[in-house]
Amino acid sequence: MGTVYTYEHLKGILATARGQSLVAQARETYGALFEGTPIERPTYADFMHIFDEGGDTAVCDQIDVRRKLRFFCLQVLSLDDDRYIGDLEEMIAEFCSQYAWFSSYHHRDDVNQTFDYEQIDLDTAFMSTALSFTYAVMKDKLRNDIKIRIRRELERRVILPFENNPTYFGLGNTPKSNWIACQTMGTAYAYLFVFPERLPLVKKKLFDSIEAYLSGLAEDGYCSEGYGYWYHGFGQLAAFLETYGDVTGEDLSFVVNRPKVQNCLAFGRAAVLKDGFGLPFADHQDTQLEPLSNEFYHIAYRRVFGEKFVPYDVYDGTRLFVKDENGMPRANGLIRTDCAYRRIFALTLFEGERAGGVVENGTAIFPLGGAFIANRDRYSIVAKAGHNDENHNHNDIGTFAFFANGKRIFPDVRAHKYDASYFDDRYRYSDEVFAAGSQGHSVPILDGKNQMYGADYKGVITEGTDDVFEVNLSGAYDTDVSTLKVRYELCEDRVKIKYSIDEPQAHALKLRFIAEYEPREIDGGFEVEGVKLISMQGLPAVAKRVDYRGHLKDVTVYTLDFDAGSIKRGMFDFEIQL
Repeated sequence: MGTVYTYEHLKGILATARGQSLVAQARETYGALFEGTPIERPTYADFMHIFDEGGDTAVCDQIDVRRKLRFFCLQVLSLDDDRYIGDLEEMIAEFCSQYAWFSSYHHRDDVNQTFDYEQIDLDTAFMSTALSFTYAVMKDKLRNDIKIRIRRELERRVILPFENNPTYFGLGNTPKSNWIACQTMGTAYAYLFVFPERLPLVKKKLFDSIEAYLSGLAEDGYCSEGYGYWYHGFGQLAAFLETYGDVTGEDLSFVVNRPKVQNCLAFGRAAVLKDGFGLPFADHQDTQLEPLSNEFYHIAYRRVFGEKFVPYDVYDGTRLFVKDENGMPRANGLIRTDCAYRRIFALTLFEGERAGGVVENGTAIFPLGGAFIANRDRYSIVAKAGHNDENHNHNDIGTFAFFANGKRIFPDVRAHKYDASYFDDRYRYSDEVFAAGSQGHSVPILDGKNQMYGADYKGVITEGTDDVFEVNLSGAYDTDVSTLKVRYELCEDRVKIKYSIDEPQAHALKLRFIAEYEPREIDGGFEVEGVKLISMQGLPAVAKRVDYRGHLKDVTVYTLDFDAGSIKRGMFDFEIQL
C-alpha cells in the first residue's frame, strides 16, 4: 500500500549523505533538549486553567510545541537507529494517554466551563496525521500493544466522531475556511494508513469536504484569509492529494486540473511580495515567509502540480531545524502540521539547492476577492475591497499595506491574541480588540464611526489597472453616505492615495493610517523609517502609539489620524514618498 511512506524507502533515503545530515541535526536537538529527561506533560489543571480568572492558553500551547518537537526528532532517529524505538513508543503512549488532543482555545464553552468533546479539532487532526504516518512507516518495528493503542485512540477520537456526525468539515453550516482542509486531511490519514478497510465507507464524505473547502475560495483563486492561511489550507489539500494518490493509485486529475484549483495555486505565487512578505490581510501574521514556506508543502506542491509550482525562496530540503529567538532549535516549518517522514522524502525531490523564483515587478488583481497586489522596483503595495464577513475577518474595506526597504512601513495589523474575546463577535470588533476592527486599519473614520461587521458591509472596485486601484467603501459603514472612495495611483518613487466624497449633507471625516514604526512629525505629515506620508492639503494630524497582545507576540503600532473636518464634498490627496 503505497511506495513512498514505507520503512524501507525512507530508511534508504536516510542512509544517504544528505539523509545523515538530517539525522545529525535530530540527534543534536534531541540530545540538547530531551535525552535523559522525562516526557513533559500538561496536567488536567493546566488544560482547564483557561477558565480561571486571568487564565491563559500559553502553558498548554508551549508544552504542546515542545512535546511535538520531541516526537519529531524521534521519528527521524528511530528510523535511523533501532535504539530509539523504545523512546518513540514512550512518546506514542504519552500522546495516546493525553487528556485531549484539541487546543485549549477551540470549541470551548466559557459559560459552562467545558469543551465540545465530539469535535475533531485542528490539533486532533494534526495528531491523527502524526500517529497515522508513524503507524504506517514504523508498523513492523512497534510493539503490538502500541499499535493497538494507536488504533484504539484514533478510532475513539477521530474515526467514530467523523462517521457518526453527518455535518463534519463544511458539510453543514461551518465556515468554509482552511480549517476544513486541515481537519479533513488529518482525518483521512487515519483511514489511509490505519483503517484502510473503512475508507470506502467515507470516501465520498472526505471528497465532499474537499469540495466544501474549495467553495470557501473565490473562483479566481483568492483566499480571503491571507497568504499564511492559504499556505496552510491549500498545502494540506495538496499534501493529501499527493499521499492519497500514492497509497490508492487513483487518478486525481479531476481535482488537480480544475481551473479553480489551478487558480488557487497561482494565487499562492501572486501573494508573495518582494523581500519575502506575503499578502497580509485577515489573520495572516505578516511575517517574512522564509521560515514558513520552507516546509513539507513544497513536496506536495511539486508532486501534485509539477513545474507549475515555483518556490519563492531557496530550498534544499536539509534544514530540518532552525534556531528561535532564544537560540533554541525548533523544527523548520509549522511544527503542528509537520511530519518528519515527509521531510525525509523531500531529499529525493530537492537534490541540492533549488533557487527560488524571483518576485517580479507586476500587478495582480483578484476581482472576486477584491484584492490588488503590486510589486515595483522600490516597493510593494496591496489593497483590498471585499466584505466584512470573510474567513478570519477583519473590518478592513479599502485598507492597504505598504512595504519598502525590506520593512513593513504601513502594515496590515497582525491578529490579536487568539482568546475567547477574539472569536466572539460581541467583542471582536470593539475597541477592546484593536486588531480586528477597522480602527486598527488604514481606513477612514466616518461620522466618528468605524466600519461594521457582516457580509452586507462591503466595498466595490470601481477601477483596477496595473497602476490604479479604486474602491467605493461607503458600503462598509452604517451611514447614508454612498460616495466615499479611496484611490491608489502607483508611480515609480511614490504612491498617491486619494480619498473623495460628494454628499448632499456634511459628514465628519478622519483619515487614518497605521504605521509599523514610530513616526517623526514633518511638514505636512510624518516620516516612518525614511518613508514620508504627506497630506497634500496639510490636514492637521496626530500620532498615537497603540500596544496590543498579538497572536504570537505583543505588538506596537502607531495610528496617524488626519482630520478633514465636516465636509459635503472634496478630495483629500496623500502621497507616500520614497
